Amino acid sequence: MIHVAIVEDDPEDTKMLRSYLEEFEREADERFSVAEFTDGLAFIGDYRSKYDLVLMDIDMPHLNGLTAAKKLRKVDENAVIIFVTNMAQYAIRGYEVDALDFLVKPVTQPQLYSKLRKALRKIKNAQNKKLFLCTDESVRCISVRDIRYIEVREHLLTYHLGGEDITVRGQMDKVESELADCHFYRIY
Repeated sequence: MIHVAIVEDDPEDTKMLRSYLEEFEREADERFSVAEFTDGLAFIGDYRSKYDLVLMDIDMPHLNGLTAAKKLRKVDENAVIIFVTNMAQYAIRGYEVDALDFLVKPVTQPQLYSKLRKALRKIKNAQNKKLFLCTDESVRCISVRDIRYIEVREHLLTYHLGGEDITVRGQMDKVESELADCHFYRIY
């Protein structure tokens, strides 16, 4: 399931984006969990790193989309951002927050579908990433999506994979950089 946030102050635009997402789900055999926010402040206020894709307007009350995206990047480097705006002159500033792309309103279904396919490729590449772990006995290939969490004790990293644990020598800093684009976060 792909978690999507629509951050849009115009109810008609929100309704249209949701409708296009629902149609795309059926046509592309994808599943979306969609949350809606009416402004950047409502979106970023109690943000948790749970969205894979953010469709964000730029011109909104309380907190505009560019500022909200900058705040988002401080807590989530991996969410794919697509700006949906009537302010094309600000679209170039999307690169400041590593936005994947932008759409100029009024958005058409083919335009959104094209951007969704691009976003899904990026999201799925991160989800399908593989790691090679060198244990004392062998080299193991694991899928990043199977990792529940990793713990470190005395230079030994234990990868918890649900039903199996694999322990290898290593450094958490190296693993953290390898998994930077895969929705993993280091806690202390």
